[in-house]
Amino acid sequence: MTEPASKSHVRPFVVGEGRISAYLCCLFGVLSLLGVLAFMFPSYLTTPELRAAYNPAHLRVVMAAGLIAAAGFGGFALYQKAERKLAVLGLSAGLIAMLLGGPDVVQGVVTPGALYIGVDWFIIGLLTTGIGFVVLERLAPLRRDQSVLRGDWALDLKHFLLHHLLIGFFLFAGNYVVHNWFGWAVVPAVGAFIGGLPFVVQFILLMFMVDFGQYWAHRAYHNNDFLWRVHSVHHSTEHMDWLAGSRLHILEPLITRTVGLITMAVLGFDQGPMNAYILFIGFHATFIHANCSYDLKRLDGIFVTPRHHHWHHAKADAAMNKNYAIHFSFLDRLFGSFYLPKEWPEEYGVVHGAPPEGLLKQQLHPFK
Repeated sequence: MTEPASKSHVRPFVVGEGRISAYLCCLFGVLSLLGVLAFMFPSYLTTPELRAAYNPAHLRVVMAAGLIAAAGFGGFALYQKAERKLAVLGLSAGLIAMLLGGPDVVQGVVTPGALYIGVDWFIIGLLTTGIGFVVLERLAPLRRDQSVLRGDWALDLKHFLLHHLLIGFFLFAGNYVVHNWFGWAVVPAVGAFIGGLPFVVQFILLMFMVDFGQYWAHRAYHNNDFLWRVHSVHHSTEHMDWLAGSRLHILEPLITRTVGLITMAVLGFDQGPMNAYILFIGFHATFIHANCSYDLKRLDGIFVTPRHHHWHHAKADAAMNKNYAIHFSFLDRLFGSFYLPKEWPEEYGVVHGAPPEGLLKQQLHPFK
């Protein structure tokens, strides 16, 4: 299996040369600065749901560790004269963060109802999902020659940043649709029955109901001209890894999350199973795109596994319009869209009519 060529491909890293340190310095320095700004302006740079869940004292400890790491990695990179621009950028961001207060920065006052972007959502997502899956991909890579900073990594990171920053907009739009367009569909007796079910039963039922709705939404993406132009942005990535799932046209998470919110609200699931499902889908959606060789063959007939979803992204005529399910692969068997050879795909991407490169061009693509 060979890796497709790409203009943005980064040559493989060598331990000890200093290039890894330069990238890590830039990562931790910039994230520390964003963290300080989020503390200073919580009303505008943090999500209300996350503010209620995390402990600021713990985040200050993480920020201190990040600043120390940025200084250490940056110093080593400069000593090795490797990627000095990145090292200087990371060290400069860390210095600005310290001048603004660093881990001891004074937390700003929260103004209820303010419009916000999810800077904290982006930081936490990159530190947990990103670093966690990079480790998993290095431990058991499907394509050993694929670098962490593979082709088009910068474009997919921009998508990752955009969709995390816009979390507030997605939630606002989804909740507006649910409450103003589908409030009539809420049946209190149904909600009371489902709310009385055990936690595990609610969780599995929620997975199935959301997947059933998203199966048909996903199928519509592939069979409607306009929706396919939207969805083709997601399929245009030629490298599968933890970051590939972030390449999405802005309309896709808006539609997909709204479908999920409608299911949750109309059927009346408890908050506990819904929170657990949100955590699960964040992990599962990343896992099935990852550059990992975990081949869960015994689960293929029931659940969506990485190999099942990799074939959905395969650049092969036989795999076109197959494997629409998000969680339960038996939906594909039931509705005739199941396709799962024993091997893994050789190539990924759009077979015909790929969208252009570039974040803005891809957002404009469906409207041309």
